[in-house]
Amino acid sequence: MKLAIILFNLLFSIFVLAGGSLVGNGSGVSEQNIIFAYSALIDSIDQCISGPNCGLTDLELTQLQKIRAVRLANASRSNVIQFVSESQSPEFFELSVIEQHRIAKTGLTSDSPIYFNSDVLYLSDGVAEIDFPLATAILIHEVGHQAGNPDHAFLDGIGAKIRYALTSKQVTYNLSVDSDRNSIQIFNYGSLTIRSQAFLTTSKAKVSLGHRIGGALNCSSPDARIAGFEVWNGHWESAGQSGYRFTAWVRFSCLSAGQLQIQRADLGMNFNLNSEGDLELLDVGTKEAANP
Repeated sequence: MKLAIILFNLLFSIFVLAGGSLVGNGSGVSEQNIIFAYSALIDSIDQCISGPNCGLTDLELTQLQKIRAVRLANASRSNVIQFVSESQSPEFFELSVIEQHRIAKTGLTSDSPIYFNSDVLYLSDGVAEIDFPLATAILIHEVGHQAGNPDHAFLDGIGAKIRYALTSKQVTYNLSVDSDRNSIQIFNYGSLTIRSQAFLTTSKAKVSLGHRIGGALNCSSPDARIAGFEVWNGHWESAGQSGYRFTAWVRFSCLSAGQLQIQRADLGMNFNLNSEGDLELLDVGTKEAANP
């Protein structure tokens, strides 16, 4: 049977702007947002499955569980996400004359790759067009197609609700250094059984910090493991000639013998300003909160 190619229909207009000619894994901020969003897709889905935060209908919830199952089944697959330049592959993303310059496409089977159009990932000034919540919404749509659903509008609705849930929980801490923007974005999922997403975004790159934060937390019980955490009340401070420190509170849960214990810690992350004006992570540490 001929593979039915499904193209993602954005709810807003995106025109062909700046972009790369890469096929495979991208290295720019938009590409990294897409890769990070795909990596975190299970957590983004679980925030909506485990509570009423996303306002899903029963039908949407059932579809979201199918999307989750496909993403989980593809966990060990490599090169699921691929980037293709439309300018170098004319008509690859076109379905018809009036449906040009698509952002992504995939097939109706779970083993289909998800292709992103690298020509529409950036604005004309090089600013990333695709942030983490939007990348998540697009991927919900595309993995929905992989789960066998061809309904664009239905999948758009689910993606929009998850995007809104992520955006409403996003906290950004900006640090402007030498006119370049450096910031940390925190996405708290509203559940201490899910690990928050945390990213350092500079003018040229995006770095995931969540695994470093989780690795620095310690449960008071030696047989317990970290189940999830949230990061709150962050702020920047100067730390020497070219150093900066980000501090915050962390609330986290430890799971032991089926029981959750809630703890709190003070987080500290040290950064160095490199010669190009971008921050680089030096170390991450935590200590028991003074007033838990």
